[in-house]
Order: sequence, then C-alpha cells, then structure tokens
Amino acid sequence: RIISFLTYGAQIRFLGESFIPVYFDSTYDITRTARYALLEGGTVPGYTGWMTSLGTNVLDGAIIFNISLDGPFGALDTDTNNYLNYPG
Repeated sequence: RIISFLTYGAQIRFLGESFIPVYFDSTYDITRTARYALLEGGTVPGYTGWMTSLGTNVLDGAIIFNISLDGPFGALDTDTNNYLNYPG
C-alpha cells in the first residue's frame, strides 16, 4: 500500500488455450453446465496479457471498493462469436 486506504496490484498473465480467468465466479453453480459446453465447443489460442487493479477501503475495511482492468498485449481479436474470446 502506498497510502493506508489505497490498494493496488499489477499482473502479467500467461493464459493457456481456452483458459477463462474467472471461470469459478459467483454464478458458477448456476451456469457451470452452459460454461462447460461453451468451453468444449470453442477454442481460443493462449495469449500473454496484463491485469491491473486499484481500490480503496473505508471504515477500517468495512466498505471496500475495487476496480480491475485487463487485456492482451497487442491488438484485440474482434471475433465476438466465441464466448471465450469476447473483447471487453
């Protein structure tokens, strides 16, 4: 932490073929069958990317705000027909 209420982070990500960084999220139990079918039906080549985050907390961590942004190094692939490759 730079300042007591400011949190930050940065990552370089080496993602393998058809890897979904947030596959296990808060909706996993509801959508796992559909996600697995999408994962089996399409492939996205692996890539190297980045992720950064910035956040803050107030009231000794009782309220936390955090924002993250990620993307690949280089140009985005604009093929949005594949769920695993949706830019944005």
